[in-house]
Amino acid sequence: MKTANKIFIYLIIIAGCALLYLSLKLSALYFFIFLACFIIYIIAKKSRETPANKRFLITTVILIFVSRFILSLFVFSARGCDLSQDEGLYSKRALIKAYQMNGAREVEKGFREYFLDCDMRESGYGYNAYTYLLSGFYFLFGYQIQAARMINVFLNIISFLFIFYLSRNLFNSNTARISSFIFAIFPSITLWSAMIGIDTFMFLGIIAYIFSLIKLIRKVELKWLLIMIISFLMIASIRRYIMVILLTVTLVTAFLKIFTRMTQKGKTAIFLTGLLLFIMLLRLPVAPFLRIKWEEAMEVILRRQAGLAVIDDSGYYLYPAHCYAEQKCSLTDIAGAYVKGMRYVLLSPFPWKIESKLQFLAYPQVVLWYFMMPFVVYGFYVGFKTNRFATIIILLYSFFVFSLFALVAGNVGALFRHKDMVMPFLIIYFGAGLNRLIGKDEYTSL
Repeated sequence: MKTANKIFIYLIIIAGCALLYLSLKLSALYFFIFLACFIIYIIAKKSRETPANKRFLITTVILIFVSRFILSLFVFSARGCDLSQDEGLYSKRALIKAYQMNGAREVEKGFREYFLDCDMRESGYGYNAYTYLLSGFYFLFGYQIQAARMINVFLNIISFLFIFYLSRNLFNSNTARISSFIFAIFPSITLWSAMIGIDTFMFLGIIAYIFSLIKLIRKVELKWLLIMIISFLMIASIRRYIMVILLTVTLVTAFLKIFTRMTQKGKTAIFLTGLLLFIMLLRLPVAPFLRIKWEEAMEVILRRQAGLAVIDDSGYYLYPAHCYAEQKCSLTDIAGAYVKGMRYVLLSPFPWKIESKLQFLAYPQVVLWYFMMPFVVYGFYVGFKTNRFATIIILLYSFFVFSLFALVAGNVGALFRHKDMVMPFLIIYFGAGLNRLIGKDEYTSL
């Protein structure tokens, strides 16, 4: 079948979804149909991919669009229902902003009086770049539940394309197809892309930032610098700890890049300068200040974990009992908690310790993740052999995020959701490890 005929069939499929959607009077889909068709057109006519790659990309874009549409429409009761939890919070904030764009100035007070959830009562919470994006759609199309979810689908499609091109640039087309397809069907990522837009927004920002950073490390170009800045601002508006981690990874990578290009004398000078600065820092009166700040941070972490363990059956204790009683921990206590916390990060929810129905729903993905882990480790080994600096960037980011969760997290459900900020990159290296083990280093068409 000719490529033009296949594209025509794909567009008919999307149009069929549109008719179903519009029969429910959800007119915002006009815009999303246009965006999906535009992406397909760009892939089919403007990209320089091989025909087999184009077929794969177009087919998977259709799969993402249709599967998320069906999931959001029929599984999560989108017709005539209010959104709940985080999805509902950001939707409410966006609706407030949409009303304010239309001139209603006191609408937020009315929302806080009507909705009794504690998040709504915190007037400054829930406003970020995603909120303003969603408010623009509510302003244009009115309040439509599916408008919020279809924004997530579009963001997920862009993330899928970033994963494909990042995998291909790091390894090869076969790895790119494996990794990006797993990303497209990975259970939790699929769920967030149909339900929790702020997570999908974060995925796109993080993936775009890492992608542009790797490109800039290789060659400085204005377009990648702009993408990096935009994605950094996206991330900073939602989760600042990820912003700090990415900034740290950027500085460390830049230093390593410069350091490896120095002569032996230059490296020696840098080492001695660093040692001198470290000695000077120890002699300055900063240690007491840092200790106070560290104790304050630990007090917040301990109080939060203790609260989660009491009110939620998914909560767990990381530190010894005396830490929670005294609000203080020794370095030995912290080291032990780190090991225990990393076990939760990598393995929870434990299949042998399912404690709730929600944890049981995560069981299939946990089994899939256990299967993937050896391939991920081998994929990092392959990455060090082929793309060292890119692998260092991704490994540092993954290590920092997982280490933070290991020390701070205290809830299996929240951990299951938030560690997906690292999962797209682990999926890339899973594809690399699997591709190398099955011996398909070169691209093979379907």
